[in-house]
Amino acid sequence: MNIRIVAPLVGLAIAYIGLSLLLITVLLLDISELFSGVAFAWFVMSVVLAIGLAVMIYTIRKKEAV
Repeated sequence: MNIRIVAPLVGLAIAYIGLSLLLITVLLLDISELFSGVAFAWFVMSVVLAIGLAVMIYTIRKKEAV
């Protein structure tokens, strides 16, 4: 398949999974526990992953428009 079609779909799938895991993490942990150790690292990683995927999808769509 064409990489321009597959890449945004894969990015959206990964972002959806990451945000789902982030939501589960927030629901299972108290706010006080969220900012301690592993949970905070997981939270930061999820946010960075989502932002990175959004930038990747934007870049791919911008290249397609040219």
